[in-house]
Amino acid sequence: MRRPGALRIRSPGEAYGELAATLARFLTSRTAGMHPGRRSSSFSAVGGSAFEMATRSLCAFELAEASLPPKASELQVGHYRLTVDADAMPEFLNTRVEPDDWRVPDLLASFVCTCCVHDFLSDDRSWFVPKSGHEAALESLAYLGHAQKVDSRYRWTDRLGPIMQANGLWNSRLQSLAALERDAITCEAELAWRTMPESIRRRYFTSRPIDMLAFTRLVALSWREGEWHRICKPDAFWTGRDQVPLAYRIVELADRDPSTA
Repeated sequence: MRRPGALRIRSPGEAYGELAATLARFLTSRTAGMHPGRRSSSFSAVGGSAFEMATRSLCAFELAEASLPPKASELQVGHYRLTVDADAMPEFLNTRVEPDDWRVPDLLASFVCTCCVHDFLSDDRSWFVPKSGHEAALESLAYLGHAQKVDSRYRWTDRLGPIMQANGLWNSRLQSLAALERDAITCEAELAWRTMPESIRRRYFTSRPIDMLAFTRLVALSWREGEWHRICKPDAFWTGRDQVPLAYRIVELADRDPSTA
């Protein structure tokens, strides 16, 4: 893997090669241990549509091929291996791919789907610093016009909008759905904390650590439509999953409130 500080993208083909290399390392990281991305490393495309899309893209660029293990049964499908070392993929595609290549849209889509959904790459519109292993890909996306770069920070451009929308990450106004959801939870948490009855504050916030299971249950049963309500059936069935982010955000606000110190 090339050092980000020394990385200089020379052509669109090389940039697409960096995206492919990132996908190759990710796909083989589940089977190759400490050395993902090496030529002949095997991997499985089974596990989700993102992995299948990424595999198809690598195969389309002749960077991977189907490979059944010895004595494979009819049930053992979706096995592949790399035909090019990930470190060599940028040079391999340097003169082989142009921006109008029919395979490029699928490569971009598979990169976004795999890395944003499964490998902790931000889909937000604000500036972010990519994690180790994503720097070369982000440098390439900046070269291609899909991201902006300032120092070590990046942010997505509108040019990536159609792909983000297709993957269910942005809306039609090119806003990050995850960011909108976080903002909505924060606004609701602020209202819930501001209007919380004193009896609830005394019960749950006068000592630490807070019983998060109990508090999440309370939020699920008592907080509805922007107001706190009396719990009429405390033993009623409840599912707290949808209220977990809200409950934790309320606790974060409480921890910053001087009145609870």
